[in-house]
Amino acid sequence: MNRNYKTSSITESAMITGILVIISYLSSFFSVIMFFYPAPAIILAKRKGLKYAGLSLIASDLIISMLLGVQTGLIFFILYTPLAIALAYGICKDKEANRTILYGTASYLISFVILIFLMDLIIGVNFIQQLKDIYSESFEMMKEMLNNYPAGLAGDRVEEMKKTIEEIGPMMISTISLMFP
Repeated sequence: MNRNYKTSSITESAMITGILVIISYLSSFFSVIMFFYPAPAIILAKRKGLKYAGLSLIASDLIISMLLGVQTGLIFFILYTPLAIALAYGICKDKEANRTILYGTASYLISFVILIFLMDLIIGVNFIQQLKDIYSESFEMMKEMLNNYPAGLAGDRVEEMKKTIEEIGPMMISTISLMFP
């Protein structure tokens, strides 16, 4: 391999690493920007190859961990690095668009499940229990709001809504328990 090509590839990887770190820093203020994190790595993979894109992503994850904290670095490493590698692989190998999107979706879903299990293991936050608590609290708040509704305005409709909430509430909580292992 030509030494000039290696030098330009490493230089371009370093620039993309810097862009990835900037995107991750900006995403701490504007969370929508977080979804643009894979874009520079995809461009690098198409131009220089998947190896340089992977190295750039790993280097940016290490720098993110040093600058923004280990938790943020882990989130980017677990959620967005596999997504970027999967999308870059699909684009680099000239796969059709649907297959590339399937690769990205599958990697993101698997990464999300891994992140949930790691949160439960490391931090002690049980995601499923949190969802159950949120739903039960929201149903209780809805019932409380309906109890405070003026009696003369729509009494029969309010009672019907209360009955519906009392029927649907436990079903929703059990559905959440069954939906997530």
